[in-house]
Amino acid sequence: MRATQVAWVTGFLKALVLSRFGSQRLILLRAAIRKDDLVALKEMIEAGRVTPVVSRRYSLAEAPEAIRHLEQGHARGKTVIVVRSDDDTQPEKEKNR
Repeated sequence: MRATQVAWVTGFLKALVLSRFGSQRLILLRAAIRKDDLVALKEMIEAGRVTPVVSRRYSLAEAPEAIRHLEQGHARGKTVIVVRSDDDTQPEKEKNR
């Protein structure tokens, strides 16, 4: 089992146990993925009608801070970690040479 699968199963089991004792209930949903829906979503994205909400951007060096931000529940949109190559630090006109 991969680490992400283990984390998912662990989180699911924790939520299942906690739902027995708390006021919140765990409900499982299963979505059917249909080609028509994916094509419609693709068309909306390409038309600019669907845009992601980015709450904060962090550099790679700030990744630990980004993870803390997520763990503390502060994110209200996507949290982005920007990874740049050495080419990204050069002026635009030098990249085209």
